[in-house]
Amino acid sequence: MAARAAVTFVGAHDPPTYSNTTPEMLIESIPVATPGEGGKTPAAGSTDQIAFGFRLQMAGAYQGQLPFWMYSNRYGELDPYSANATMNLFGGWHRQYRSGITLSTGADFLLRGAEDASLRFQEAYVQLGYGSFVLWAGRKREYFGFVHPELSTGTGDLSRNAMPIPKITLATKGFQRLPGTRGIVDYNASIAHGWMLDNEYRFVERPLLHQKHLYLRLFNGRSPVVPQGGVKHFAQWGGTHPEEGPAPAGLNAFRDIFFARSADSPEIVPGGELGNRFQNHVGTYDFSLLFRFERVRFAISRQFFLEDTPNARFGTPWDGMWGAWVEFPGNVHRSTRGLFAIHALNYEHINTRESIRRIPHRDLDTSYNYHNHWFYFGGWTHGGRAIGNPLFFGDPDHIGVVNNIMLAHHLGASGHASFIDWRLFATYSRNYGSPRIVDTSGRRYLGVTDRQDQWSFMLELRDRALFSGLMRSFARELPDVMQGLELTATFALDLGETHPRNAGMMIGLRWATW
Repeated sequence: MAARAAVTFVGAHDPPTYSNTTPEMLIESIPVATPGEGGKTPAAGSTDQIAFGFRLQMAGAYQGQLPFWMYSNRYGELDPYSANATMNLFGGWHRQYRSGITLSTGADFLLRGAEDASLRFQEAYVQLGYGSFVLWAGRKREYFGFVHPELSTGTGDLSRNAMPIPKITLATKGFQRLPGTRGIVDYNASIAHGWMLDNEYRFVERPLLHQKHLYLRLFNGRSPVVPQGGVKHFAQWGGTHPEEGPAPAGLNAFRDIFFARSADSPEIVPGGELGNRFQNHVGTYDFSLLFRFERVRFAISRQFFLEDTPNARFGTPWDGMWGAWVEFPGNVHRSTRGLFAIHALNYEHINTRESIRRIPHRDLDTSYNYHNHWFYFGGWTHGGRAIGNPLFFGDPDHIGVVNNIMLAHHLGASGHASFIDWRLFATYSRNYGSPRIVDTSGRRYLGVTDRQDQWSFMLELRDRALFSGLMRSFARELPDVMQGLELTATFALDLGETHPRNAGMMIGLRWATW
C-alpha cells in the first residue's frame, strides 16, 4: 500500500486553523486531493487516484436511546432513539489534467439497521477544480470555522451534526493570497445554492438554501501571531406552506436574501424574529487569534450568533461562543511519541441567555428564538438534527429546535496511551428550553422550562497498530491490504435532567486504502 504522505486528502472547506489533526476524526470524508494548505498537488498528467473503504459500527445503550455524544456530530448517521448497526461503503476518484483542471467524485453509502432504519447516500458529489477555485454539486460533507476541528462541540451555524444538504457550491481551495496585498492578506470564500428536501421534518416543504462565507487572515507567512476573522451567512427561503401556498422564490426574493434585506427591518415580532416572514437568516461573525510556535500552537476564538438586527449590530455581545485550544505537534507522530502524551486541549463556553438582560423589554417568552422561525417551522435543522451546534437540539414530538436558551461549558482533550489514540469530551449545560416551539401538527406554544442541568461525557479509543499486531499473531506476514484496518470503541454517559440518565457503548471496524 502506498504511503499516505504521498498525497494529503482534504476537502474544499478545510477548517482555517493550522492544526495537524484531520477534520474527519468522527466520520471519514470521501477523499479529494486539492492543492490547499498542507496538501500536495499531483503532477500534471498523473494517473487517476482512487480510494475506497468500508466501516462497520454497532451502538447500544442502557436506556435504549443513545447518550448525547454517541449520536451527536456524526452527520446524522445514527438513530438517537434505538440501538444501531451500520455499514458505510465509501470511495472517491480524482484526476488532474495537463490543463490544470481537476475532476473528482465521491460517494458514501449508508445502510442503517435501527428503529428508524435507513438506506441512503450520505455523500454523492462531483467536483471540478481549476486554479484557486472548485465547483461541486451534490451532497458533500463540509465544515469550516475557527474552532478546533477535532475537539469542538461545533460552530453555531454549521457543524457535523446533520446529514449534508444537496447544493451547488463555488469555493476557494482553502485560503488563497489576496491580490495586491503583497502576501499580507489571505482570503477564504464560498457561495452556494441548496435544496432542503427533508419534508417530513418541517412544515414548509422544499425550502431553498442560500449560503456564503468570507474569511480573511493577516500575516500568515510572516508572523507567529495570525489574526483571522469573517462572516458566514445562511438563509432559508422559498418553499411551499401547506396553508398559504408557495413563498416568494424569484429574482427579487433572491436579491433580498443575498443582501439580507430583512435584517434592515426595525420590527421584531414575538420570539425575536424578523418581520419578513419569508426569510430565515442565520449566521455568525467569527474571529480568532492564532499563535504558532515550534512546540506549541494555541488560539482564542469568538463567535457571535446572528439572527436579527441587534445581533448583526453587536447589540447582544455576550450571546455566542468563546473558545480556546492548545496543541502540541511533537506529541502526535508515532515515531517520536512516548508511552502517554496529550495532543490537544480545547475549552468552549456557549451562552444564549444574556440578550434577556441586555434588552430590558424582553423576557424568556420573547427572547431570541435561535434556529427557529415563525414561518419556517423546521428552523435551522436538517433531517431532524440541528445544522449548527448540537446543543441546540430537537425531539421526535416537535419540529425544529426545542432547546436554544442555555449556558454551557465544554472541555475536550485528545492524546495517546501506547498504541491507542484517545479523545475525551466533558460537557456541562444549563438548559431552559425555547421561547416558542412547534409540535408535529404545526401548533405553536411556549417552550420555556425551568433550569435543567446536564452533564454529558464521551471517551473514544482508536487503534490500528495493536490490531495489526493481533492479526500478525495468526499470520506471520500481514498483507498490505490489511494494514488499513482500524478498531474504534466509544463510551458515552449522560447525567442530569435534560437527557435521561444513560450509558452506552459503540464499537467499530474501519478499513480504507488511504
